[in-house]
Amino acid sequence: MKLSELANLGKRTVHWVVIRSEILKGECIILLLNPRYLRVARKEHPDLTVYLPHEIEELYTQWKESDDSFSLAKLHLAKKSFEGVIRKSENQLPMPG
Repeated sequence: MKLSELANLGKRTVHWVVIRSEILKGECIILLLNPRYLRVARKEHPDLTVYLPHEIEELYTQWKESDDSFSLAKLHLAKKSFEGVIRKSENQLPMPG
């Protein structure tokens, strides 16, 4: 199932999904499909980091391009620590080669 299909489910009955990530060494995260349920999801799962579908898509794109699980884990740790939002960078610097 594609993330866009999951997001459409959020408009009906499923508001969030708890996902166990192998890349994050078995850590669970919340994929929030309906932003109106952010408080409820956080209340039910206070120790889990909440991701929106576009954030998961961006992380997947970055991982697919680099196949670097360590960098993905660092992004997750930053999001978790600062309760931030992952966005696509418009001004990406070239990677040193």
